[in-house]
Amino acid sequence: MNFVEWIGYIATACSAISYLPQVKHLWKTRSAQGVSLGSYLLLIMGNSLWLWYGVCLGKWPIIIANCMVLTSLVSALGLKLFIDYTEKKKRPQL
Repeated sequence: MNFVEWIGYIATACSAISYLPQVKHLWKTRSAQGVSLGSYLLLIMGNSLWLWYGVCLGKWPIIIANCMVLTSLVSALGLKLFIDYTEKKKRPQL
């Protein structure tokens, strides 16, 4: 493995763990108040396109990074939607 590939794998690790603090915060606080649905949807779309690009090129650092980031993003989005849904159910109906 050459130096450039190492850079790709280190970037993969950084990208993959970058959204985990958000997932942890959502899980711990059970509050999705500051989380933007639109931004997460755009991030998921962008990472999906990066994944597709990596597959087309056959570049494993790009593929692995975006699979891991997508997992974090989808987890955070799922938690946001779940929290929003349960908060909405708890509110009294007028």
